[in-house]
Amino acid sequence: MVKARILGHPVHPPLTDFPIVLLLGATVCDIAGAVRDSAALWTVGYWSLILGLVASIPTLVTGLLDFMSAPQEANETAYRHLYAVSLMLTCYSTSLVIRWGAAPPVDAMQTIVLVCEALGAILLMAAGWFGGHLVFHHGVGKA
Repeated sequence: MVKARILGHPVHPPLTDFPIVLLLGATVCDIAGAVRDSAALWTVGYWSLILGLVASIPTLVTGLLDFMSAPQEANETAYRHLYAVSLMLTCYSTSLVIRWGAAPPVDAMQTIVLVCEALGAILLMAAGWFGGHLVFHHGVGKA
């Protein structure tokens, strides 16, 4: 089984910090930008969204390596984690495509962007829950 490791330590768990912070940061900035009618907050949210999606690439690759080496009894949780991550990335990617620019989107599109990001944030928390269960209960990614 192939496992993503550096000096014997799992790589996937620490990589998750970057997309989590950046994507949740994008959601918070965009909600605050809508409430305060602040183009600056929308700009920060836009770049945080892009960086969060880019940071998710190595996280996905290492997560898939851990997924392939997960024990059979962890399959149900591993699939739930995978589905939550997939749907979360779909929500955030949809938000990026709809807004496509740092400027605040027009009213109707702004609502769709905020709903996509709110759903993405909820799915991100669910994915983290399942990921934690995989590590702490099933020992996925451990030596």
